[in-house]
Amino acid sequence: MIVGLAMLAYVAQGYIQKSEKAKEAVAMALAAAAAEEEELVLPPPPEIEETPPPVLSDSQLKRIRASTRDTNPDVRWEAVDLLVNSRYPQADQILYEMLQRDGSPQNKIKVIAILQGRTGDANAVYALTRALIDTEAGVRLASLRALGALGDPSAAKAIGGLLRDVDENVRLEAIRTLNTLEAKRQSLATERAERNRVKMEEYENKMREYQERKIEADRATQAQ
Repeated sequence: MIVGLAMLAYVAQGYIQKSEKAKEAVAMALAAAAAEEEELVLPPPPEIEETPPPVLSDSQLKRIRASTRDTNPDVRWEAVDLLVNSRYPQADQILYEMLQRDGSPQNKIKVIAILQGRTGDANAVYALTRALIDTEAGVRLASLRALGALGDPSAAKAIGGLLRDVDENVRLEAIRTLNTLEAKRQSLATERAERNRVKMEEYENKMREYQERKIEADRATQAQ
């Protein structure tokens, strides 16, 4: 009888273990199904924030543009600066006009400071080269420095015209600017030469592989 009870206990224990394993399997299956359901749920769309409304109305922009012709140079500059910051469609044209016609050298130099940051902008380079013939030496100097910063070699001819400027500081800056352009040209030439070397090396490797494969293909054809 004791043996029978022991066997019964052993069978019961086995059944319990199997039952526990079955429960674990069911739990794992349910968890996997839940995870799969979560993956299939579409994410909610993001909450898109609206663009802030413009500060200036069309009528205000017209009045500000009129202020670019004010008799006070500070008023003219603040008006132009506001139009640039507001991304007014004609802001660049107004900048170029100020650089050519404004009576304040300080305003012209401020325009040059803006144009100096426009790398790759041909219109900015053209406007700066025109400013090289300004009557004020300070404007010519600022234009030279800006052209040096932009590094556009197309300005070299106009810059060379200032090598005989009446102002010795302008002559000196013209030489420095040409030196800057030449240094940038050499740096660019070195970079391009290196890129070309890498391209040719890759091409030669591909041609070598092509020739080897062609020879193998010809041999296979002859062997048939």
